[in-house]
Amino acid sequence: MNKPTKNTTFYVALGYILICSLAFATSLLAFSFENRIQESIEKLDQQFQQKELVEKLYQNARDRSILLLQMVTAKDPFELDYYQMQLYDRAGKIMVALRKYQTMETNEEEKQLLSQLLDETTLNRDLQNRVMTLILNQQPDAALDLLVLETLPIQEKAIQLFQTLYGIKDTQLKESRQKVDHDVTAIKNLWIFTLVSFFILITLISIYTLKKLRQAQRIQHDFQTELEQKVTERTKEIVLDSAILQNIHESIAITTEQGKLVKTNIKYNSLVKPFQLDRQLDIWTLLPQLFVDIDIERLFTDVIQEGYARQEGCLNSDLNRHYLIDVHQIQDVRLDNTYLSFLLTDVTHLKQTQKELESLANYDLVTQLPNRNLFQKTVTNWINQDNNQAFALFFLDLDNFKWVNDTQGHEAGDQVLKQVAQIIQSHLPDDKNHLVARLGGDEFAIVCRSCDELMLAKLANQLIDSIKQLYQNNHQSQTLGCSIGIATFPKDGNSLEDLMRHADFSMYKAKEQGKNGYCLFSDKMNEHIHYLYQTEINLHQALVKREFFVVYQPQYQLNSLEVTGAEALIRWKKEDQLIPPAEFIPLAEKFGLINAIGGFVLETALTQLKLWQQTNNPLKRVAINVSSAQLNETGFTQQVKQQLDLNDLAPHQLDLEITESLLLDHLSEDNQALSILQKKGLEISIDDFGTGYSSLAYIKHLNVNRIKIDQSFVRDLTHNAESYSIVNAIITMGHSLGLKVLAEGIETTQQLALLRELGCDEGQGYLLARPQPADQVSFEPLKLDNFES
Repeated sequence: MNKPTKNTTFYVALGYILICSLAFATSLLAFSFENRIQESIEKLDQQFQQKELVEKLYQNARDRSILLLQMVTAKDPFELDYYQMQLYDRAGKIMVALRKYQTMETNEEEKQLLSQLLDETTLNRDLQNRVMTLILNQQPDAALDLLVLETLPIQEKAIQLFQTLYGIKDTQLKESRQKVDHDVTAIKNLWIFTLVSFFILITLISIYTLKKLRQAQRIQHDFQTELEQKVTERTKEIVLDSAILQNIHESIAITTEQGKLVKTNIKYNSLVKPFQLDRQLDIWTLLPQLFVDIDIERLFTDVIQEGYARQEGCLNSDLNRHYLIDVHQIQDVRLDNTYLSFLLTDVTHLKQTQKELESLANYDLVTQLPNRNLFQKTVTNWINQDNNQAFALFFLDLDNFKWVNDTQGHEAGDQVLKQVAQIIQSHLPDDKNHLVARLGGDEFAIVCRSCDELMLAKLANQLIDSIKQLYQNNHQSQTLGCSIGIATFPKDGNSLEDLMRHADFSMYKAKEQGKNGYCLFSDKMNEHIHYLYQTEINLHQALVKREFFVVYQPQYQLNSLEVTGAEALIRWKKEDQLIPPAEFIPLAEKFGLINAIGGFVLETALTQLKLWQQTNNPLKRVAINVSSAQLNETGFTQQVKQQLDLNDLAPHQLDLEITESLLLDHLSEDNQALSILQKKGLEISIDDFGTGYSSLAYIKHLNVNRIKIDQSFVRDLTHNAESYSIVNAIITMGHSLGLKVLAEGIETTQQLALLRELGCDEGQGYLLARPQPADQVSFEPLKLDNFES
């Protein structure tokens, strides 16, 4: 509203300034015209006087001519004297008038005429005097002649001059009158223009002012309407806020800074009603009567100093009811004083949930034992409190527990875990020097703080026997046992991390020794762990430094000895030392590096196959070994497809080699990586066939392309009848399922001959070709004559 008001004031003031300026300019112009009219009137008056003088001169001149004629004809001396006096009188008047005329403002023409008139009048007067003398001397004829011949012509000439001067004055007088009339008309028009302008400006200002007044009235009306709307909305907000305040789940009270209640909601009234407290009590006195475990003085101090305070308390009437007390200071310039808001929130449910979450975070749901998290925190605290207190850490892992879950179901497995937990607890004293925890799966951890080595062995044997008997009672065909690894603090490690790693390592050593036993951590194991640790570092560095490389071993059609493919094999050369794959591949799988190594082999092999095809090499496919970790990796199938597309290769040009046990793991609905890859057209081979379950029944679940006979059977083919029979059965059953059979590890001509005789399709081995770098591999067909004795 301020801006339109300022604009209106500005424009109205501007209009009045224009009126004042117009009035001032009109006054100046009017004053100028007034002076001009005054001058014109004065000049006109002078010209009137001059005209009157000219008329008098003209009249006197004519009178003199008449008097002269009368004087010539006069007989009476007195009459003659009278005429003479009249002539002198007229001559004097003419001279006076001429001199007066000369004193007035005249132009050059008038001055010249006046001078001539003066000369003519003077001459005429002299001639009149001579005529008068002749008359007095009684010479009438001479006087008449002088009058007629000389005086009257001069008189007529003077009259003509008077007439000319009269004409000039008459013209000047007319012009002066016109000028006065023009100035009068101009000043009249000026005043008319001024009055009209005044009227227009005042009318415009009035209209504009009236318009702005109406606009201001409309704005005021809109403002009033808006104000009423805002008041209505604010009233609605206040009502709704009050409804929220009254119906909110939390108990709310508004008090003065001294604690006097100002406003409360329904929930608050319901909370304090059972206590039958005096509502006149200030809240600082009332709160300690409602809740226990609150520090009212600190609550008051905090809210005064910080503007906010929070405490937690339990109801006096029900200690299981927990409340959160939040106090806020309310300061606002619109308020007459400082107020406090008390928000009392029932957090009983949250407390219960918190306890449940703490239980979930620290205890195992199945066995109710401490979980890995609580176990680690507890043992770490023991180490920090007294790092000289020796204790033993047991890692217990159940043997054949997977068979229980697979055959009996997970519920039966959970029952076994509960029974194992009870067995472990039954063999330990119920004191704070021992701790039992389930770390996850079928792994348990036990901490004994008061056991010597003999007692540790006794406890381990007791646990092994009890767990073994547990399942033998109901299932005679299967044995459920356990393997235990033991590490002691501080001898076998100064930190929980070291102890857990060493106990875990000891447990796996117990499994390697035949399961269902225990193993104590030793210095020799420690050396082996350091070896593994250094090997892990070396493997990481090998990936970074690109110490790995790929060699290729051709695969041949045994009938024609033509190359049908090549197997890509990883090699590791570190500081001129060639490390066997059998040594570092299992460790790479253990350390989680097999995916990176497998990805390197996949990329390198497919890139090389593309290069070979660009040089018209006859190689049709390349085979690579795939680990379980690679198949479990998210995105493995996409990685394979990406590398094939990148090198413009068809899916059937890649052969994935997997082991028998790996095939079984990936027949479940949860992992269909192999099925997806096979459906895309990739070839799949079963590597080391015959060393696992040796059952072709599993293969029919996945449409594989070939099986590879393990080299251990090929090696004994010529001198072991059992190996011969196994190889023959594998080839026969493979062909019956429409599979190709490839024998690996062919090293003698006798092995080659027997395999050809048994109908084996393909083969590879040192006899045919050794693994070589890509630039040294030969793909020329072999000659059978070279292998005949």
